[in-house]
Amino acid sequence: MGENSDRVSELLAELDIELVSALYRAASEPDALDNLVATLEERYRPKSPAESGELRDAVTKQLGQIATIIDDQDPGMSRDPLERAVEEVPTAAIVIDPFGKVVLTNELGARVLAARPDQGFDFDLIDPGYRTQFRDFIASARLRGNQRRIIVRLDMNRDEDESAAPIELAEAMIVESARRDHGCIALRALEIPWTKTVDAQMQEAFGLTRAECEISRQFYELRDTRAVAADRGTTLATVQTQLKSVFAKTQTTNQAQLLQVLSLLCARANLDKKSRLVRWSNPLGREATFTRSDGREIAYSWQGAEDGKPVLVVHGHTLGHMFPPEAERIYREAGLKLYIISRPGFGHSQYDPKIDAVADSTSAILDFCDHLGLIEMPAITVSTGLVSLASACKQRADLIRAVANLGYIYFPDVPLDQDIRRYQRMVFKVAHRSPPLFRAFSRIAYRNMQRVGVDWYIDRLLGEDAIDRPFFRSGANAGLIRAATHHVLTQGPEVYAREHSITREPILRMLERDPFPALFLVPDHDRVHPFEDFRRNLSVSERTSFVELPGTGEIYFYKAAEEIARQVVRHFDKAIPGYVKQTPERAMF
Repeated sequence: MGENSDRVSELLAELDIELVSALYRAASEPDALDNLVATLEERYRPKSPAESGELRDAVTKQLGQIATIIDDQDPGMSRDPLERAVEEVPTAAIVIDPFGKVVLTNELGARVLAARPDQGFDFDLIDPGYRTQFRDFIASARLRGNQRRIIVRLDMNRDEDESAAPIELAEAMIVESARRDHGCIALRALEIPWTKTVDAQMQEAFGLTRAECEISRQFYELRDTRAVAADRGTTLATVQTQLKSVFAKTQTTNQAQLLQVLSLLCARANLDKKSRLVRWSNPLGREATFTRSDGREIAYSWQGAEDGKPVLVVHGHTLGHMFPPEAERIYREAGLKLYIISRPGFGHSQYDPKIDAVADSTSAILDFCDHLGLIEMPAITVSTGLVSLASACKQRADLIRAVANLGYIYFPDVPLDQDIRRYQRMVFKVAHRSPPLFRAFSRIAYRNMQRVGVDWYIDRLLGEDAIDRPFFRSGANAGLIRAATHHVLTQGPEVYAREHSITREPILRMLERDPFPALFLVPDHDRVHPFEDFRRNLSVSERTSFVELPGTGEIYFYKAAEEIARQVVRHFDKAIPGYVKQTPERAMF
């Protein structure tokens, strides 16, 4: 017995030394994360003597040092070709897929071009004389044509008269990604942004006053003296008089010459600058916030019928957040307005690191419903979002009348020695065996995502699944999937780590205590959760039903969007008679 115990201790010591080495490598080398996962697989190999062994103190002490190393590193520019296309320039830049939808944008692109992920690109931004050429160029990306780059003019809707400067130019180029079946188009303005450095140069080189610098900046950015006058709340004559003083000091004689000088100064000031990628922004532009009693902000949005009956939506930590257009149409026709809260730590909702995820989300849901006066309504939850809703219902019995949950909810007792995706297996296993180690792993994975792009995270999540991968590579709903990923990860790895402490107990208590109708819609190709076991675990009420979504896996939320919406509407219509707006199509349900 003693000899066997000694051998296990020796094995643990060897594996933990390898684990520490793999952690340090992965913390400094982006390509070493796969090696770390392989080391974790060996450390927690099912039925091995080391599987149930606790981490030694020497390993635990190293985790803090590893966290410091990660925090001190500058992730640098992303190696993802799509993200790099908008990060490496200091100008407004966006990426469009071959179907005309925005995939991602930098901050200037979002502001100047009013671009949002997964929304259609506004082709009216392209000068009419270049619009057909630009559409043909986008089509060539889908067909993998030979043309790789063109120059187009942007039509920013300025008055075309002699006082207006020329319309801006932009380059459009094909950007390839190994994770997609087609190229995407990077549209990057060839205009350089104004910075404080330019103000200093104008004052030092030409002796301009602060007021003259300000009107120069406005003219540079707006390119139209009438627009400058409107922006300043003054007359056109006043602006023209002020510009004459700038002409004299810069030794220019007209607007075109002044624009040339300003452009050169801006170019020099931005030689080493890059743009910030927009990590998370509401794809529909409908986000609002309210301030809670403790001063923290909670963000929310809506979809469906603007004047419809309320439906509360609570997301989980999966890729489901904003519903695709084909689903939103069904909810709109049903007369339902989906109120979508961003739980604390997600998107722009602030979280409290001193309390656990469920307690934080529970109080946020209750505050949110009080803020909007929401009560006695149906709810849609996504995965673990049901846990927080169940906890809220425990405190407010009249909050919800029916619920539809999308996706499985991970239970700690699910066996992890089956054929599931290796990254999922490690996430689940390490999260529950060693939370400190999981936090370190999450930090490393998060930094890796910053270095190599969000598609890397999605790629690891999907694995080699033949159900999900073709759909993702096709680019369908790519903007929404990327936006949902940023919504989960934008506030850092600690939020992601704390989400995995959630358990199922509040759900079971809710279903046992409150027998309102509950529908579970789950993918039929989920490698983690056996459907019959899941149904048996949650079948605590006769009013609980389960439906598998055929041909779906990890990204069921997007692939089966229409079917999910129809099932949810049908469920609410049956559970709460008269709540759903009737249509000829719905009468056939």
